[in-house]
Amino acid sequence: MFFSSAYAMAQQTHSDFQAYRDSIINEYKGFRKGLLDDYAKFLDGIWKEFEVFRGVKRNDTPKPTVVPQYKELPDAPQPHLMPAPEPQPARAAPLPMLGAATRRAIIRL
Repeated sequence: MFFSSAYAMAQQTHSDFQAYRDSIINEYKGFRKGLLDDYAKFLDGIWKEFEVFRGVKRNDTPKPTVVPQYKELPDAPQPHLMPAPEPQPARAAPLPMLGAATRRAIIRL
């Protein structure tokens, strides 16, 4: 009987601790979310002020008063094709003339 009452008391203590833990975590999450939201608002304001000093200037190029119209280009002239050259028969290469010194060197071999 002592064990069952101790077990019931431990269960109640555990559930009380769990509820306390959940409340602390929820408070922290709310606090953290509030800080992050405030920081995001702060950054939005800072960046808006920074845009002024960025140095971007408006484009002052005058715009045309009349809308440009598309003009079709004339057809390009057709290229003149030249006929392919006819193949010529191959000629035999002339034999080289050997000099006197080369002939003597060949004969010595």
